[in-house]
Amino acid sequence: MAKRRLTRIIYDEEFYIFQAFLLSKKFRKIEEQIRQELKENGTPLPEKGFQSVKEYHNFIEKLHVNEKVLELQEKIENVLEEFGLNRKDELYELGLRWYFLFGFKKPPLRPPYGWSFDLPEDKRSAKITLTIFPWTTKDDVVDDVWSHIKRVQKDLIGYKPRNREWKTFERDFKIYQLFLKVKSNVKRGIKIDPTQDSKSPYSHIFDHPEFKKIKREYGPKSLDDSVGFIISRCRKALHKLNLS
Repeated sequence: MAKRRLTRIIYDEEFYIFQAFLLSKKFRKIEEQIRQELKENGTPLPEKGFQSVKEYHNFIEKLHVNEKVLELQEKIENVLEEFGLNRKDELYELGLRWYFLFGFKKPPLRPPYGWSFDLPEDKRSAKITLTIFPWTTKDDVVDDVWSHIKRVQKDLIGYKPRNREWKTFERDFKIYQLFLKVKSNVKRGIKIDPTQDSKSPYSHIFDHPEFKKIKREYGPKSLDDSVGFIISRCRKALHKLNLS
């Protein structure tokens, strides 16, 4: 769908000028001469244009090897000048490239819209600038521009593919707060079970009455196996808060 929109033809005055350009007998003769010269140089252009990106890249590589890249550019500019057009006209130059390289007899000369973005160093947000033209349509913008936005979003700090609620947050936070309390107590030599030799707060949290209360309130029994994950998740999410 996006590909169709990106190659949508804008039927304005420039399009028909270029069509007359391509259909003219004058251009046919020039085209035949250009194709013959490229063929003799060992870089022939396929009659219907390149059918794959690989074919196109191989052609460009050959031009570089034979030092003919600038020559091809000059040929295109000379054609424009021959028709009384500005040899540096980007619009018609693009049209000729579409025609010669990809076989488009009705090439799209104008983009349906324009867009750019600015990504600050902190990568916490991005500024998107959308440029519309008289011919821009809703279909051009809605899905297509959103696909660009999604790509930019992936570079932002805190990007999440989906906005999901942390449904067990209240329970997990209670466990995390208890963990911080137990950790502080263990450092001071305070233990619920004096026979417990471990200095790890993870070992002592299970003996705490508050933990047993949380289990009764929220369950299930398998909560014991999730404590490490819960504490790690809370620590990562709440690292900015000083809860001690």
